[in-house]
Amino acid sequence: MPRDREIPILVRQPLTVHNATDQPMDLTANLPLYDRESRGLIGQQITVPGRYSLRVYHVIQQTLGEWVASAELREKGEPGLEWRLQFNYVDQADTGAMDTYEVATGGLPIERVPQELGNWRIAKLRLEGSAFDVIDSSVLPRRRRYWLSRTRNQELE
Repeated sequence: MPRDREIPILVRQPLTVHNATDQPMDLTANLPLYDRESRGLIGQQITVPGRYSLRVYHVIQQTLGEWVASAELREKGEPGLEWRLQFNYVDQADTGAMDTYEVATGGLPIERVPQELGNWRIAKLRLEGSAFDVIDSSVLPRRRRYWLSRTRNQELE
């Protein structure tokens, strides 16, 4: 820093999308998804067959400068960067429901180099480390919206 401020640092956040029903589920994500096996781009529209688990990941990309700014906020006790991966499932019926599933991700992939003012490095994964030195995700409770008619944009309140 500051010479390396614009270097991009990518974090690959794995997750598993599980369909416990017998019917296929069509989901729309707000971020591009990648297949964990092939590392190929799947996109934002996915179909998960019935009784199947799809292993995917999404990518979080920030510059070193953005990660450092987030780390400095956290050192001051303020929240750092957080990302929200969102999946929407829409029932096929016009009077159906829309479920939203969200995965919140935060943390830092970098850490200060001890005794070296202004120097940072990629954080080493510490299984018992602090919440500030790793990336962590949480699945939030499902949100459901009911529709009197989606085609007429009439949501039940």
